[in-house]
Amino acid sequence: MSEHFQRFFKYIVNAEKRTLKLPDELNHQYSHLLPVECTLTTREGRRYNVTMRGNLCRVVFDEGWLAFVRAEAIMTDNCLWFDRTSLTDFVVTIHTENQVERELQHRFTLQSFNTVLG
Repeated sequence: MSEHFQRFFKYIVNAEKRTLKLPDELNHQYSHLLPVECTLTTREGRRYNVTMRGNLCRVVFDEGWLAFVRAEAIMTDNCLWFDRTSLTDFVVTIHTENQVERELQHRFTLQSFNTVLG
């Protein structure tokens, strides 16, 4: 029987903040593992490594969080939906300030461009 991992959302109040606090309800699931490396994956398949740190009272995404925010152009007033596929793997969907899911962001690199033309 597979384990169910609760999904959650976070409203971005300050896109330049170095960490993101996870919901308090999840603290007990992570406090014994910390620090732990996590993977954030966008719907398009881009992957980011982020370190989760904290204790029984507070768990945050720390190292790597701000790089994820900047690379994905996440802005203040966006809402992020986290769909956990395991304790350390998250699929992140970005919603705009209008509460609508952001359109897919396709970032073509030279390698992906050559693959398409190839």
